[in-house]
Amino acid sequence: MIFTEPPVLALLACCATLAIVALSARAPESGREEVRIEPGQRRQIFEGWGTSLCWWANAVGGWDDEAKKVELLDLVFDPEKGLGLNIVRYNIGGGENPDHDFMWPWRAVPGFKPAPDAPYDWSADAGQRWVLLESIKRGVTITEAFSNSPPWWMTISGSVTGSGKGHPGTCNLRDDMCDAFADYLTDVVREYRDRYGVTFDTLSPFNEPIAGWWTLGNNQEGCCIPVDQQRAVLKETAERLTRKGLATKLSAPEEHSIDHTIESFNSYGPAIQQAIYQINTHSYAGEGRAALRDLARDRRKRLYVSEYGNGIDGEFGSALELVRVISLDLNQLQCLGWVCWQPVGNMDNPTDWHAIDVSYSRRDEIVTKKQYWAHLHFTRHIRPGATILGVSAPDVVAALSPAGDLALVAANRDPVERPIVFDLSAFAHLPDEAAWLSTTVDLSAFAHLPDEAAWLSTTETENYTHKPPARLKDGKLAVSIPPRSINTFSLPGAASAPDPHL
Repeated sequence: MIFTEPPVLALLACCATLAIVALSARAPESGREEVRIEPGQRRQIFEGWGTSLCWWANAVGGWDDEAKKVELLDLVFDPEKGLGLNIVRYNIGGGENPDHDFMWPWRAVPGFKPAPDAPYDWSADAGQRWVLLESIKRGVTITEAFSNSPPWWMTISGSVTGSGKGHPGTCNLRDDMCDAFADYLTDVVREYRDRYGVTFDTLSPFNEPIAGWWTLGNNQEGCCIPVDQQRAVLKETAERLTRKGLATKLSAPEEHSIDHTIESFNSYGPAIQQAIYQINTHSYAGEGRAALRDLARDRRKRLYVSEYGNGIDGEFGSALELVRVISLDLNQLQCLGWVCWQPVGNMDNPTDWHAIDVSYSRRDEIVTKKQYWAHLHFTRHIRPGATILGVSAPDVVAALSPAGDLALVAANRDPVERPIVFDLSAFAHLPDEAAWLSTTVDLSAFAHLPDEAAWLSTTETENYTHKPPARLKDGKLAVSIPPRSINTFSLPGAASAPDPHL
């Protein structure tokens, strides 16, 4: 897998979205589990949702069926027709040694400098570039460039797939190539600014650099870079960004685990830490969400989850796990942005990792999977600019939009109903009803629920489906969440500015 300033206080009137993953403790038989939403506890102002462009953009960007490409990109980037992702991470490919043929074709992202003495080939990587430029036309507002490996001729093994066989976890970047690698990355960033008008907000030179699985012969790019070399590359990259007049800022360390992100960042030392603008972490593993949040605040760094994905428990089980991790990342880590690994997968090599399946070879079918609908519960209802609120349960996400709308998203991982009451009494302007929507194919209905808290639910048999509106009583919303389901409750106008309660 490949896979901001500190959290800011929220705007006066914002939209609330609450995501709940199954709590470990169940309600007593005679009562209901109670979750209190705290509009006065404002956490981060959320900047949005995103995706890496490799490898799917490398594959589909070259399709000759323009209508099919537009349909797919609308599902990923359009806020009304699809997920509405507004962050993209563009992969600066290393480019493989022509003597090797290890990587799957769509994972072999072309590099721009095929040999040490070769000129730059700016025509390379046309497929991924097409998706990048089209995504910006569709409303993407935040862009990051990142690298999985230096070019093959900068590596010890002579391959972008990793270090020599039998030596997992060993460095694959040549000591004498740290400067050249920094030059390569910043030259690409400058070219995209000058040629295409794309000013990347951030540049991340590594991907899971201390992981032990980047070995020669892998089917994708990857490079182990120990901390001493990371420091050298970060120093040289920061200096070259400034020297070349680039506004792009530095992000790191991009580790697989939250705990490893803390370890790597702490090892950089004050000078390199100062050069880093944004801490990027993957959230595949690790328990130190609160510790990383506090570290970012203490060092006054922006904090992003720059990659996550899973395919661990079948199609719907993977969707439930996606909701669980997003909820923890928004509440405990308090990240400013959340980026999935890749929403589009190749159905010719089927897995449960993806939100959307296409055939890279046939190019004739687009299928939305359960992770698409699970992700939609968040991306449709927690938009950029929403403020994440405090809640009394760690697996509940709450957010307020600048318009003052409140939404609650709740998942139940258990095979039985989950009786729950949301205590919303701290809000001054609650509607009488909460509309209940379950995962459904009719996406247009969400925009027409001004007087209700809409209840939408996704189950193993339904997709984002509207349920009967849920009534509020004395500022509380009592519901029984269906077994194994993901639900959103939308309450327009729950808060309006100015509001003394906020």
